Amino acid sequence: MSRVLTHVAIEVEKNSDGLIFKVNGDNVNGMVKIANDVKRKGIVVKLDKLHWQALSDDDKEQELNKLAKISTEYPALHIYIADFIYDSIPLGEASIEVRPVAQGVRVEKFQTSSDLLKLSINGIWLRDEGKRGLSKFNIIMTSKDIAKFLLNLDLHAPISQADTIINMQASWNGLPSEFEIKNISGNMHVAIGKGEVVDAKPGMGRVLGLFSLTNLPRRLILDFKDVFAKGLQFSSMQGDFTLENGVANTNGFVIDSSSAQIVITGVTDLAKQSYDQLVVVTPRVGRVLPTIGAIAGGAVGAAAGFLVQGMFHKGLKKVGKIVYKVTGTWEKPEIKLITTEEK
Repeated sequence: MSRVLTHVAIEVEKNSDGLIFKVNGDNVNGMVKIANDVKRKGIVVKLDKLHWQALSDDDKEQELNKLAKISTEYPALHIYIADFIYDSIPLGEASIEVRPVAQGVRVEKFQTSSDLLKLSINGIWLRDEGKRGLSKFNIIMTSKDIAKFLLNLDLHAPISQADTIINMQASWNGLPSEFEIKNISGNMHVAIGKGEVVDAKPGMGRVLGLFSLTNLPRRLILDFKDVFAKGLQFSSMQGDFTLENGVANTNGFVIDSSSAQIVITGVTDLAKQSYDQLVVVTPRVGRVLPTIGAIAGGAVGAAAGFLVQGMFHKGLKKVGKIVYKVTGTWEKPEIKLITTEEK
């Protein structure tokens, strides 16, 4: 990482094992150990904190020049950071293992862990693939509350609460530090646990922008006011995406809830932040008022439940599924009713 840290004091100590550099500054605190047998033992970095800003274009050019000169003669890096903040993103503890290889640089481990987010990354940067090389990485991101994590970054997710797992096999032209979801190609699996879809403000973040959820609850409440009167609460969301130069395509991202099953297919342009998707809603009318039978009990309660559902859903009970077309931008998606199929 070619970056200048300002206001840093450095002390150097020499012992029988090698050199120890103690660093202390506004954004970094800890030690760097270079052993006498550095080729075998590598360079050990242990930091209490590292608050790092993203590379500027000039820094990226410097980093590229340095990486291009790396050979297998360079030592491995073994890095531990107790408090790692990257470009204002709090990542918590970090453990990093980097090793030069004949083709470029291999990241054997890049793991971070905070209260709201865990990252596990490994892969390789290939020096001779293109002008800036080629990055190929496996990325797993887990969060017990993705909405809260994004809110800490002043971003607003279209879901509340919800455990989230994103598993991605991605490649992109350029340095590892040039990762941007809009530029990558590969495959991604997204699994989200129990939560609720909410109206999100613009700037929800590119990954969650995959799903045309921004105005969906409002439209569903309008069309199915009895079913979705309390919003779109779901038990799970999951689906697979193929990514090609920042365009994501899914053959079926499924949202399951007690009120309906929603299946989203189509593409999202992550660079232009636009949609071209179909949303198929299949209401589950039989589950809308389950508490009535429970309260009354037995066959009488069940009969009462069906009676009340018949009163409130005379039209809806004949509906098999509803198909919407979603186009437009993330900020102003257009949701149009295409077809209504009866059972």
